[in-house]
Amino acid sequence: MTMDTDALKKLKEKRGNSSGEQDIDALFRQTNELQDQELAKKEEQREKYNPFAEDEFESFNPDEN
Repeated sequence: MTMDTDALKKLKEKRGNSSGEQDIDALFRQTNELQDQELAKKEEQREKYNPFAEDEFESFNPDEN
């Protein structure tokens, strides 16, 4: 189950000899930032298109005809 040492060396050289933990941490930070952005977009859309939001449709009165 272990990686061949030559393959591991080549992989580290391609990555610039950075540690795997730093790469994983950076990936998690990036993923968390993207998730936060998506949640903010969804919340904004929810507020924007919420038909039950107060003060959204005050100008419409169904009794006026």
